Amino acid sequence: MAALSRTLPDLSKLEPLDGANFKRWSQKFLIFFEQLDVDYVLFTDPPENPQSTSDASTAIVTTTQTEANRPNDKLKAKYERDNKMVRGHLLNHMSNTLFDLFVNQKSAKEIWNTLEIRYGGDDAGRKKYVVRKWLQFHMIDDRPIMDQVHEYENLAADVLNEGMKMCDTLQANVLLEKFPRSWNEYRNHLKHKKKDLNLQELISHMRTEEANRLKDKKLSNSSSNSFKANLVESSTSNKDRRVTKPISVINERQNAQTTPQVNLAETEEVIGAVVVEANLVENKFDWILDTGASKHFCSNKELFQELKEAEDGECIYMGNSATAGVLGKGKVLLKLTSGKTLALQDELLRHVNFDSIKRLKSMNLINTSEASKSTKCSICVESKFAKKPFKPITQRCTELIELIHSDLADFKNTLSKGGKKYYISFVDDYSGYTKIYLLRTKDEATEIFLKYKCEVENQLDKRIKRLRTDRGGEYSTNFLKEFCENNDIIHETSAPYTPQQNGIAERKNRTLKEMMNAMLLSSGMPDNMWGEAVLSACYVLNRVPHKKLDKTPYELWKGFTLNLSYLKVWGCLAKVAYPDFRKSNIGPRTFNCVFVGYAQSSAAYRFMCLHDNSFCESRDAEFFELIFPMNKMHDSLVGKHPTTT
Repeated sequence: MAALSRTLPDLSKLEPLDGANFKRWSQKFLIFFEQLDVDYVLFTDPPENPQSTSDASTAIVTTTQTEANRPNDKLKAKYERDNKMVRGHLLNHMSNTLFDLFVNQKSAKEIWNTLEIRYGGDDAGRKKYVVRKWLQFHMIDDRPIMDQVHEYENLAADVLNEGMKMCDTLQANVLLEKFPRSWNEYRNHLKHKKKDLNLQELISHMRTEEANRLKDKKLSNSSSNSFKANLVESSTSNKDRRVTKPISVINERQNAQTTPQVNLAETEEVIGAVVVEANLVENKFDWILDTGASKHFCSNKELFQELKEAEDGECIYMGNSATAGVLGKGKVLLKLTSGKTLALQDELLRHVNFDSIKRLKSMNLINTSEASKSTKCSICVESKFAKKPFKPITQRCTELIELIHSDLADFKNTLSKGGKKYYISFVDDYSGYTKIYLLRTKDEATEIFLKYKCEVENQLDKRIKRLRTDRGGEYSTNFLKEFCENNDIIHETSAPYTPQQNGIAERKNRTLKEMMNAMLLSSGMPDNMWGEAVLSACYVLNRVPHKKLDKTPYELWKGFTLNLSYLKVWGCLAKVAYPDFRKSNIGPRTFNCVFVGYAQSSAAYRFMCLHDNSFCESRDAEFFELIFPMNKMHDSLVGKHPTTT
């Protein structure tokens, strides 16, 4: 028994039964009881005593019968002993609530059967839950791949434990689709294999691939770049003197020492050199070139091609606070061993653009070498850098909802009448047709896009292929990312701080805001009516021809044109008819309202009642398009300057 106990599972770490973990809890206990050979207690009834006969003449118990009953007594005693042990283990590994519920039951079988009925039944909800967890699982690049594989295996095991059948090849193919982004090429490689891999073969391949990637990463981190050097020769026109001078150019400092290399060339051009590290030299003809320095120093007057005496008292301050007098300024031409010429210019032409240098050359004010275009100047780039120009889009989409542009406008300082702070726009690239939605919070953007997608795809019987947005947080949720991937939608985002790349949506929002602002000012409506105004502006824009199109966005979207005579002036006075059940034979049959837009889902107008500021929709109204109840100033101006029709 001591040898057997060493192989039994350790139940001290088993979580107490709380109901939700019954399946795993029961499986572990079955294994434990099977090893103790007491699992029969859970499935069999206790042995019964042999029934006595009712005949009084046969009531005498013989010695033979007594001997026959002894084996049955032993079985009963063993069953009772095993029942106590199994019952004790079951009760000791329950939560306090379940312990109080089952402590009065003396039969381990009754306890087990009750638990099976209560927690082990066929639960359709749990099946859906484990399947959803299995299908929604996706790997990421930030975690070790094998840890995620083991997590996937556990999820697949949960599905199998619920009684659902799933072949090994299916598990492998599903795992293949859950690779992280950095494994896309490897996934495509495995997909093109002729032989289907089972799950264990696929995991073996993944383990090998992960080991190779870790090895390559270590090698790339330990690699170092070699130091390189160019040899420089100084030359003058009156002396044939050539002395080599080292210039060290170092890309990256490494801990390991590497052997410097020398590069030689034969062409002759004007070049520039940047020095990252300066080395001590002994020859007075040696040069250390640094194009980032404000001055270069030369102690040999013979090397100067041009020399102008300096003003009296001019000096140079050294790094150690010492000073040195300046005798003159000029230009020295250095000849590299590669044959290229490097000119050390005076401060006169430093950081002047190339076009100005070319004009100086055409005026014969500088020589040819000074006018030739050299390498890029890092100082000029740092001090003059401007954004790259944005080229106009020459190609547009050729069908509806092939590309959707989207942007979110913020009105957080002014709540709309309905308590909204934002609106989101969706612009079709082909037709320019725009749909906008009012939002309370930014996190509603993803839900609104799903609503928009379902609506337009159902109406047009087409699918959205690309979505172009900025990098706002409302478009960067993991849910939207996974949704686009699962529905084969390419989510294109603009570069950081570059709204110009989402220009169509940005310009559309600017136009909508300008129209909204003009409508509010002309009608005298309060600022909190911006929501109704921007919806009406979008409604009108969809029915106005685009400057680059011969048709209106509405015609391209719907396939037919509309007569726009039903459009009305926003914010004007409207007398709306009472509904039939409110009409009376005596008194007014209309009530005064302000026209605020067009109904979204019916052929009607939207109005705001002047009596209680409530909203209503109706087609029975009479409009007074020169009267604006909310703008007394505008009414007075109209009275002074009447318009003719």
